[in-house]
Amino acid sequence: MSKGHVSITVSKRFIGRLAYLPPIQRDLERRADLITAEAQRTGPVDTGEYVSKIETEKVENSPNWRSIAKAPHSEFVEYGSVTIEAHRTMGKAANAALGQSKAK
Repeated sequence: MSKGHVSITVSKRFIGRLAYLPPIQRDLERRADLITAEAQRTGPVDTGEYVSKIETEKVENSPNWRSIAKAPHSEFVEYGSVTIEAHRTMGKAANAALGQSKAK
């Protein structure tokens, strides 16, 4: 090894486990919560069912968290249909939360 150089080998398994560390998990959950709050704040309200069923949840068998709309008609609200205009509530909330997340 030449003077002044360091060689470090890190396994893929080690890198993959980093996301499960408690501080990383807290940050991932916090970011998903930001998306959930923004979607609940800005989502269209007719009966209130759509925004009331937007929640944050841990993805099973994964280090990931997600914000998810669980109302039966959520897909139509997000993507629209022939007769319904797409609102893109979750997509817009994710973009807005990304800006908030960078600020922290």
